[in-house]
Amino acid sequence: MPTLREQDWQNSILIVKATIASSGLLHAGRSQWNEATVGRDQIMAMQSGSDPQVGAFIEKLDPEFREIASRIRKLIIEVIPDVSETFKWNQPVYERDGLICYIGSFKEHICLGFYHGAFLADPEKHLQGDGRQLRHIKINSVEDLQSKPLRKLLEQAASLQLR
Repeated sequence: MPTLREQDWQNSILIVKATIASSGLLHAGRSQWNEATVGRDQIMAMQSGSDPQVGAFIEKLDPEFREIASRIRKLIIEVIPDVSETFKWNQPVYERDGLICYIGSFKEHICLGFYHGAFLADPEKHLQGDGRQLRHIKINSVEDLQSKPLRKLLEQAASLQLR
């Protein structure tokens, strides 16, 4: 008989399978997956209200960019635990009482974009963009994740009460 923890895990897998199946991410003849092909991180993210399309978006990226996007996603959820993750405009979007940030995928980098980035303090000038509000930070490698002030920018962006 499975332990309670094992039963929770089995129930989580069933929830994920149902969520993915209902989202249209599985196509006829391609439903051969199990907990070995869906990682625990993905299942936990899906249980916390994340959009399964975000996981699919990240899985399609090149391996290095997949690692960068996964780490950014994890950081966003860590810094802003009550954030809502959705998939809009062909990219992961994070919001809480309004838009906060997004993860963009480009040929040579991943970007973490801020919908109200023009209002963020950025004395080291890491943010790029010259629009009225949008700003983004380019991340070219895993090493860039440590050298750029992503956590501070996310904390600031989450504290803004703009819509």
